[in-house]
Amino acid sequence: MIGLTTFNKLRLFPMPFVPYDASPHDIAKELVENNASTIPIETNNGDFTTASALQCLKIILTNDQKNQHLHKDNIITVSHTDNILTHLTCSNIRMGTLFVVTDEKAPIGYTNTTEIISQLFSNENCYTERLLSPEKYEIVNNSDSIYTVHKTLFTAHSRLAIVVNENGHPEGIITDKLVSSLIERGCDIWNTKASEVALGTLIIPNEDCLHLFLSTFLLKSIDIAVVVDDEGKPAGTISREDFLTGRCECPIRQSTALTHSPDSHQEGNTSSATFLEKVLTHTFKTGIIGTDEHLGIIYFNSAAGEFLDKPEILRLGNPIWIISDACNISRHEMLEALKNAKTGAEQVINSWLNINEEKHFVQYRISMVPSNDGLAGYVISIQDTTSQRHAEANIRKLAYYDKLTQLPNRLLFEERIQQEIKRCKRTNAQFTFMIMDLDGFKQINDTLGHHIGDLLLRAVGNRLERTVRASDTVARFGGDEFIFLLPDIGTAAAAQTFIIKIREITGEPYIIDEQKTSINGSLGYAIYPDDGDSYEDLLKKADARMYHNKRAC
Repeated sequence: MIGLTTFNKLRLFPMPFVPYDASPHDIAKELVENNASTIPIETNNGDFTTASALQCLKIILTNDQKNQHLHKDNIITVSHTDNILTHLTCSNIRMGTLFVVTDEKAPIGYTNTTEIISQLFSNENCYTERLLSPEKYEIVNNSDSIYTVHKTLFTAHSRLAIVVNENGHPEGIITDKLVSSLIERGCDIWNTKASEVALGTLIIPNEDCLHLFLSTFLLKSIDIAVVVDDEGKPAGTISREDFLTGRCECPIRQSTALTHSPDSHQEGNTSSATFLEKVLTHTFKTGIIGTDEHLGIIYFNSAAGEFLDKPEILRLGNPIWIISDACNISRHEMLEALKNAKTGAEQVINSWLNINEEKHFVQYRISMVPSNDGLAGYVISIQDTTSQRHAEANIRKLAYYDKLTQLPNRLLFEERIQQEIKRCKRTNAQFTFMIMDLDGFKQINDTLGHHIGDLLLRAVGNRLERTVRASDTVARFGGDEFIFLLPDIGTAAAAQTFIIKIREITGEPYIIDEQKTSINGSLGYAIYPDDGDSYEDLLKKADARMYHNKRAC
């Protein structure tokens, strides 16, 4: 790779001496002599058009008018001092654009995108394996759940996972940003397979030359390509970001760096500022409403109207109560927030709205605007927090719910039983704690396989969840054990009745992978506070009764 930065550093083709009114036969002869498929032709007014071999052939065969072989849509006139990479865009590469290079007086030659790429990457020993990204990646199976992918990336502190099939060949990629996006949208990450959401990518052999790399990867609407070894298995990745920023060992890095003049740097800053402004304005869509000290609206932005069913109520001078009424906020709650904001502390109100017939969670932040006299007014910012709520719900589910059965796990169960103990201490009430162990589950695992065992546990969990009341909690304790919190059962007789009901439901046959399977459960109970006044004591008592019942069967 040579340090090419401007067009005058390139080897240019000489301009053809073909008049604008030349016949298709003359154009074809010039194309053959120049060994070219397309050449530039200067028009009578000094512009340029292109003539291609394909168009000339069509004209000759159809005996049509001679100037129909000329086109103006894929030719650009550039100065010999122009930066090459400024014009080497994806669209120009796709179109095979011709570049007529001029000095201050006249054209000095022409070139095309293929020739430019060839000269930029003149090192024939430079293969894609030299461009491998320093960013590490993980390998996941296409049958893995998004939860597994999330856990893999989290544990390895990695941003990228390559999804492979049963042969170890890549099928796509999953990034940490994609996983975050899926969580924000409320995706069922436990039951969604990697193959269902993986991003498409380009598979490149590790011995491909750079010109092939450019003609494929840079022209695709993808950001990461997977380089494979001779067996078709992942050997690394090539990132568009690393390629353009020079983080990989890539010869274009030198050329890219040299093209930034002070002017272009300033333009880049302006572009970044514009981009940031668009992000703040259009992505976050924060509504802003300003009031005076008398709570009359004195300012609002366009985004504020998007949070109202009737944006027309937003008018200067209208009282702030029209906003609280329209946003499911009581006037009392709004008044308290305004009062507390006078202390200088920002106040937050969470509410919800129906936007486009969908429920959205909305957050209102209220701040006081001080003045020399004490109070100038208030600023209320409004923001849609639905994505944040989805993310929080999924994060909570990751921490508090069992991956296999989707039931509460031991951690969430312990929190709920501690709350129930506090409630019963205050009210002198009783509740029942219960534990169940599946009889013969190990034999099913050993004979039918762990896959069938997992499906059976999930089916049992589904039955138990459908059986208990909304006020009850059933959780997976671990392995083949389930635990129950029953606030409305406070006697031994009621507990025994519940045990009979659970044993009957659990003992009904299951159809797992078209196989009929049966299993029973042994249960034990403990009643608060008769059998213990702590979770640990209740667990010991219930566990002892369960094993007593198991031996008695």
